[in-house]
Order: sequence, then structure tokens, then C-alpha cells
Amino acid sequence: MCTNHLKQYALALHNYHDTAGGLPALRGRVVNKDSTGAIGAYEGWAPTTFLLPFMEQEPRYESIVNFVHPGSFPSAGCWRSCDDQPPIRGTIPTICCPSDGNTKTKDIEMTRTNIVYSLGDAINHNCNMTNSDPVGGRSAFIRDVWKNLAAISDGTSNTIAASETKAAKITNDREAGLASMNGITSLDTNPRQCLDHLDLSNKKFYKSTYTYSGWSTTATTYCAYRGYHAFYSFAVNPTGFCTVLPPNTANCANSTYADWGVYSASSRHSGGVNAALFDGSVRFISDTIDCISNGITTPKQVTSGPSDFGVWGAMGSIAGSESLTP
Repeated sequence: MCTNHLKQYALALHNYHDTAGGLPALRGRVVNKDSTGAIGAYEGWAPTTFLLPFMEQEPRYESIVNFVHPGSFPSAGCWRSCDDQPPIRGTIPTICCPSDGNTKTKDIEMTRTNIVYSLGDAINHNCNMTNSDPVGGRSAFIRDVWKNLAAISDGTSNTIAASETKAAKITNDREAGLASMNGITSLDTNPRQCLDHLDLSNKKFYKSTYTYSGWSTTATTYCAYRGYHAFYSFAVNPTGFCTVLPPNTANCANSTYADWGVYSASSRHSGGVNAALFDGSVRFISDTIDCISNGITTPKQVTSGPSDFGVWGAMGSIAGSESLTP
């Protein structure tokens, strides 16, 4: 079932591309009215938002587009202010995996997801990445730019569009949350430090000495929880991933605010994750996939050329010209 849902997601990307002339952008905008009749644009919507009409969710998409905010437009965008509004409540089966019960929600609860979009092997500012960022060429999804499939010069059959994440409960969920945001810096030059936060003796949970600094367990401070704000948060921490660390390992923010970092694919399947490629195919990716290129002892973010992160990084980057041979 998870494989079929990822295939539907990839097909929705193609249908959107054929209709709009490009792939949906990171941090997309939806124009709405507020209760005074003023027109404004909520920015911060994830690529998945714009795929809803192509996943049998057109009524929900129309309710988002036609939603009238009860107050004035917030400066921070809808993804921070509309947590309790009807268009973004309830379960969407197409973006959920039956093996993960944490995505089943009531009509009064925030929609969650197991399908997350790929930022390739980009680390720097991947939560708000623009075309001017040095790593903007590593991902198909960046802010304010609708890239087309031709930008994937590595080939659509070699490049990952989406994968899976475990959805967290609204608790201090170490397995599907973030490691401490204190003491984790410069992830672009030392992403391996994220692995130091794992307690490998306890089902790969984070060590008890690390906490979710700066975040509470309320519904509105969601950024520490993977799979939350399913289709309406551009933030990669709940709804995206990068091909830097192997599947089912760690998620780490770069600072006390989770603006960018290393976010890994994960699932409740045994031994790996499913991943949808841009050609519409779905592959099972083992947890043991090659993730560090030969001879590289300190892998880091690259801005062009082959990825430092082995076959996994090569499958994520859209224009690295890498070989996918382990």
C-alpha cells in the first residue's frame, strides 16, 4: 500500500508538471481573503499542497484556496497560524502508510503524512532554499522557482522525488523527532555529528541527555515532530528529507530554531524505506545503502558535481553527474 501511495504521489507530480509547466515550488503561496475582505498571500505551503487536486483531494484544495481567515493576515504565513482551521484537519489516506498508526487523525486534528519530499543532498538552508543559495541546484524543490523535469540532468530514473517518514505522536517522541538543537552546528561540514545523538542500544532513539530545546509538546510548536502539518508546511523538518544520512537514522537541526539541518527518510518497515523516483517508479532503499563516497573521511555539503554522500546522495541530487554504482 505504501508503494502504491508513493506511485500516486509521483504521478501527481507529473500531472501537476504537465498542467503548470513545472514542479511545485518549496514555500509556495496561496492567495486568500481575510475577514475584512482584504486580499493577501499565505506563503509557506509545501509542494504537496499543490498536488492535492491530482490525488483526488480537489475539494480540500479548493477549501484552502477559498478559505477566509477569521482575522487579519499573519505576517508569518498560514503555516504558522492556521493549525486549527478545517482545510488542514483530518486524514488523507493517500499520503499515509497503513503500517504507521500515528497518521490517523480526527476531523479536529492536524493532518499528518508519511510521504515527504526530497531536498536531495542539500543541507544549507534547505528549509528555505532559494535559487541564489549555492546548493539550490541540488534539489528539484526550492523557494519561488518552479523547476521543470529538464532540470533533472541526472535523469528522472536516477533521482528521488519523495520517500517516507515515521510520523511522531504529540509527545517527546525521540524516534520520530529531532535531536537536541543545542550544540549541533555546522552540519554542512560535519553531518556525522548528528549520528552521535543516537542511542543505538534503545531502538535508535536519541540519547536521554539530549532534549528538544526550545519546543514544547503543544500542537502549535510542531517543528520537532516528523510528519506533522502534512501538506501545508514548507519546513523540511516535519515534511521533507535529504539524502545525507542513511534511512532510519537521525534528524538534527542546525540551531535552536530548526531552520535547516539533516533530516532522514524513515519508515516502520523492516530494513529500509520506499522511495519514489521522478520517472514514477518506486524502489525499496536499504538502511545499509552506500552513503559516503569512497575515500571521503569527512563528508560535507557540495554545491556542484558529485555528492559526498555516496549512492544515496547521488540518488538525491538532481544534477551531480554521479555514478550510481556502489
